[in-house]
Amino acid sequence: MVDSVRAPLLDNGGSNNESGAQLRRAESNGCIIDRVCIPVCRHVSRRNCEILSGPVGAMVVYLTARATGAGNETMEADPHKIAIMLGALVWMAFWWIFEPVPIAITSLLPLALFPFLQIMDSQQVSSLYTNDIVMLMLGTFILAQAIERYDLHKRMALKILLISGGQNMDPRLVLLGFCAGPAFVSMWMSNTSAAVMMIPMAKGVLDNLKPLASSTSSASQPPLRATSSPSLAAFMEDEEHAIGSKLHDEDEELEQEERRMAEAVVHTYSQGVMLGVTFGTAVGGMATLIGCGPNVVMPGLYHERFPEAPQVTFLQWFKFAMPLAVPYLILQWLFLCWYYCPSSAVPILSASLNRQLVEKDYESLGPMTFAEKFIFGEFSILVVLWISRTFGSTPGWGYYFGNFPNDGTVSIMAAILLFIVPNKIKEGEMLMDWKHCKGISWSVLLLLGGGFALSKGIQVTGLSNYMGMKMQFLESVPYYLLTPMMSIIINVATEFSSNTATATLFLPIMAEVAVSINCHPLLLMIPATFSSNFAFMLPSGTPPNALAHGTGFLPVNDMLFPGFMMHIIGMVLLSIFTPTLGAYVFGLDTPASSLPWIFE
Repeated sequence: MVDSVRAPLLDNGGSNNESGAQLRRAESNGCIIDRVCIPVCRHVSRRNCEILSGPVGAMVVYLTARATGAGNETMEADPHKIAIMLGALVWMAFWWIFEPVPIAITSLLPLALFPFLQIMDSQQVSSLYTNDIVMLMLGTFILAQAIERYDLHKRMALKILLISGGQNMDPRLVLLGFCAGPAFVSMWMSNTSAAVMMIPMAKGVLDNLKPLASSTSSASQPPLRATSSPSLAAFMEDEEHAIGSKLHDEDEELEQEERRMAEAVVHTYSQGVMLGVTFGTAVGGMATLIGCGPNVVMPGLYHERFPEAPQVTFLQWFKFAMPLAVPYLILQWLFLCWYYCPSSAVPILSASLNRQLVEKDYESLGPMTFAEKFIFGEFSILVVLWISRTFGSTPGWGYYFGNFPNDGTVSIMAAILLFIVPNKIKEGEMLMDWKHCKGISWSVLLLLGGGFALSKGIQVTGLSNYMGMKMQFLESVPYYLLTPMMSIIINVATEFSSNTATATLFLPIMAEVAVSINCHPLLLMIPATFSSNFAFMLPSGTPPNALAHGTGFLPVNDMLFPGFMMHIIGMVLLSIFTPTLGAYVFGLDTPASSLPWIFE
């Protein structure tokens, strides 16, 4: 009876009057299930469920924490506030993962929730959205927009491709160019911006990659021998014609088979090129502190949790990340060559690649303008200032200003200068104007602020101490297994949510886990930062993945195995470099108990 009534009620084709009459009949018959289910079914949707997942999950976690006495064992923390902060953490995590609202809006939740939940007051929360790290990214974003406005990034990428391909445009070297070019560009701007520029360029080259099968030229027919018998000559002519037709058909079949093989080789190589661009943007972004969201988040969260700790500088990160990114990029290229460009494919691809096409694209940019030269020079100076601000124990230029300026200071100065200097292209027009700033990733800036607020909330409520106590069992885990274990957990999470959101969520937890097992906080925070960038397997993992998938060259199934291999390579490199080079650059071999600033 229930199904017989509910089915017509949910039929959108019926009129409202008929549905209302059916509903009244159901109510008169006392059908309680229908009276409850019908209105609910009309309003239930996937998006509504995702929206409810945040507050409902927060409430469930809060009640569970209070019922189980979570936080009672911590002497200095209020169990009520620990439970509230756990609920807020779950709310933000669910919304970051499912994205029922934009990630940037989820990042504003601390501004709305924390004051009402009495975690922090409005002034404290608001200040976290405009700290030095946020200003560093704002200045960098403006400079990146200037680079894109004058196609300076395209000029650099095409030049790298021409140099790497050589005169003969060796397909393996061209593939190296499509790995290294995006990686270099991605070191200085967001991965998405680098991919937006490089993927269409790669697609343009691949669309003109015509498979050339080996031509089979039939030998000319020998002249008929002179004979005295006309009938014999006619017979021989017919036989030779039949044999010639058969040979011609066989040649056509052979040529078609060769063409099919050549097309398959070109298609396979095209997949490798697209993956080279996508993977290259991710690997290059890891090399600098401004290359991707997780890299920017980490120093801010680290300083927020340990205010007295020495800051992670641009030079420090570069000294650790660049030696890791270079072999990562080389291994990526070797894997793509082995899987997508074997030796048997090189002759076919070499005959198909067209250097003139790339040269034409480069020449279409014309000579470098004043705007390009100025922006390139300013950016080069900015990188030098970032690197030389401090050399650790050796003072840099920041020492002569009382160490008041920071990386964000010079980044904002460089951005302001772009609005002052004319571009010498159009009278009265400056290198940058506010109209061209609309492409800035404002959502990333809000996400950074939300992450800093979340980290501070975890600290002030005592949730950090509680999580540290619960993670002390990891102290028995061998030192060399910590990085792989942590990487596996974050690798899975980052495939289904934003890289920056994943880092923002896991980094504060990793800091507390490290302290609880008497390790340097960066011993887990740095590998966690890198692992947040290892979203290689799914189109939903990152915007570059989605862009590559959208070209039509890469179905989802063809991304799984190469993405998995990139995970494995990254985990192996992290496991090697973190306890070795990391100990030299960051002192990661120092136990937490020997760090005076840990408990300050």
